[in-house]
Amino acid sequence: MQALPLLDFKTLEVVNLVVAIIAAVVWATTGLAYRGLPAARYLFGSSLAVAFGAALKTGLTPDSAAWISILALESIVCGLWLLYCGVRSFFGRPIRARQAAAALLVTLTLLIVFHQRWLLREAIFVFAQILPLFLLLPLFVKHGSRNSFGIQLAAAGAVIGIFSYLTIGLACAAKGLELYAIPSLEHVQTYGLLLGMVSASLLVFGIALMIIEHLLHEAENMAKRDELTGISNRRDFMFQIERVHALCAAANMPYCVLLIDIDKFKNWNDSYGHAVGDEALRHFTRTALDQLHGDTRLLARTGGDEFSLLLPGEGAEQAAEIAKTLVEQVRARAVCVNGKVLHLTVSVGVAVYMPGSQAGYNDILAHADVALYGSKNAGRNRYTVFDKRNVRDDDAPFPARFRLVDKPGAPPAGVGERRKQGLPQSG
Repeated sequence: MQALPLLDFKTLEVVNLVVAIIAAVVWATTGLAYRGLPAARYLFGSSLAVAFGAALKTGLTPDSAAWISILALESIVCGLWLLYCGVRSFFGRPIRARQAAAALLVTLTLLIVFHQRWLLREAIFVFAQILPLFLLLPLFVKHGSRNSFGIQLAAAGAVIGIFSYLTIGLACAAKGLELYAIPSLEHVQTYGLLLGMVSASLLVFGIALMIIEHLLHEAENMAKRDELTGISNRRDFMFQIERVHALCAAANMPYCVLLIDIDKFKNWNDSYGHAVGDEALRHFTRTALDQLHGDTRLLARTGGDEFSLLLPGEGAEQAAEIAKTLVEQVRARAVCVNGKVLHLTVSVGVAVYMPGSQAGYNDILAHADVALYGSKNAGRNRYTVFDKRNVRDDDAPFPARFRLVDKPGAPPAGVGERRKQGLPQSG
């Protein structure tokens, strides 16, 4: 069997230096582009420390002073601890600066004590790199998911790094302590360093991908959120009601929709100004959220003063009780703005999807809209549950608020059926 070729150790160290410099450039640009991401600063510092140490190691000669070698090794270990702190910061965990400082102090002390025994010094160096990599694994496991390829890539890099450094450390320690003569220590060191470079590359690209995934997730959340109130917007509501309708139809379950208007909201803006109007919208949102419990209920702002509430799995009685509570609580809670005590009222329309019904979610929204205008026509400050037996052409003089079309130019779903029932047309 042919022996493995002996790799050029100095060349590998130069490549390691290049990888560290590339990582520093990546984190520097990331930190400049996203100043609200403190993890990038730790990661940039980590790359600089590793690059500095790698540069010193590359220039070492047999005649170099021992303190230069110690500085190089300590700098690289410091870089790994900064990497660990950066990942903790990214996941929103407290930075364990004292833990890192204590580990670095112990490492420095041992490197100084064994500075004349290079094999033991090398063993201390590689063992010191294992601890921060090992501490990364619980973070990746806790915060990882099957959908996060970045975390999986970074975790793989940490595992490879632990394996490679453990192998090098045991080989150097065994030979340095004269416990076992390693016949091919140079091979262990060079191939271990090669694996270490693979580990570093996977960590850098994995963490970079983690950040990209995080930013994409934030952008997606922003696209689904109403900026003023912080709740879902119309786009997210329409996506969720389509999803809930399909699930409830398949599971033979009901769901309810509440359409809510703040009564005479235009008068608020005209009389008190838009700042007071915005506070009124936030006040209603807080009041409504206080009455809602459970992760499945979705409150969304679907227009200027228009809100929608989706209640998966709940029937007419539950929806009517929630609507009644909303009307009462909004009326009872005053809005205090600039010393003025103001009162809101709301009108609510309730519609129910019953299992086995052929109605689509567009029809349920249209039913809720009819019920809402029933509340408005009856004097506002109340709720109405849709009942198609009571619908007449003159009961719904206003068009539905949602332009419920799947494609530009396509007619709304169920439009023919709504005409037969005398329901308003979308538009």
